Amino acid sequence: MSKKKIIFPDSQPASSVLGLASNERIWKLCWAINQKLGIELATESDGIRRIEGPENYQDTHSDPDFEFILIENDPKLIKTTKVAQQFRFLLAIRNKRQEGPDLVSIIEKLRALVIVSLVQDLSSEKDIQSILP
Repeated sequence: MSKKKIIFPDSQPASSVLGLASNERIWKLCWAINQKLGIELATESDGIRRIEGPENYQDTHSDPDFEFILIENDPKLIKTTKVAQQFRFLLAIRNKRQEGPDLVSIIEKLRALVIVSLVQDLSSEKDIQSILP
């Protein structure tokens, strides 16, 4: 008699990750994203810069279905794939429900920003979920 493997689905839906290419500082990019997407990304430490690890901005309150996290991608501190290393910033969108965000609409809005030169969906990259805080 053969044994059956039972696979349990993740209890938490996966996150979507977008790579953003921009030469601006993270706070300026954060401000532009907030204006374009209507969210409220802010630092974790109320304006105090983190000494260890990459700087990131989070918004867990403006949308009840999603959390937004803007991460400064530093290949020295974060191990990612070669494709993900080409982007200076990563915008992670965590789902609080099973349905994901409308990525096509979000990507179009981000591409319309003058300070963003390239936006790419990195959600399917190997181990991209492991870099999220």
